[in-house]
Amino acid sequence: MRDDDTVFSAVAAFEIQDFGLEANGVTRPVWGCEVSGQYFEVAGIKPFLGRLLERSDDDHPGASEAAVLSWSAWKSDFGADPNIVGTAVRIDKHPYTIVGVTPEGFYGTEKFAQLDIFVPMANEASLDGFNWLESRSYKNLFSIVRIKDGSPCPGAG
Repeated sequence: MRDDDTVFSAVAAFEIQDFGLEANGVTRPVWGCEVSGQYFEVAGIKPFLGRLLERSDDDHPGASEAAVLSWSAWKSDFGADPNIVGTAVRIDKHPYTIVGVTPEGFYGTEKFAQLDIFVPMANEASLDGFNWLESRSYKNLFSIVRIKDGSPCPGAG
């Protein structure tokens, strides 16, 4: 859909998950999001610290063990450490490296959950224990799009 589209400038997918985030030797349950590489681009979000996930992070399984923290998780779990970028953490016992922090007030594109961490969707099989990306019957994947400038808005008019 992303590669053959003429209406959207960017397409992204995401799935909300519960994770165990290990910080400072303590693991706590958090809501997180497995996101495709254009998620932050489509959402129009710029990092507060470091960088956000990109297409190359989500290119294939294992392409990147990068993670992005929400501003509130950075503050509460990591004491607002300005040197957090490059820190190793464990998410569901898997090693990830914090590459960035979202701006204050951004918790994801859905309003029903306050998300604390974002990881590449391509790694879902190692985090979830099964490969739902290969399942055509899987129904918990959501998408967001950005319409190209000058394109008519679908459903309008």
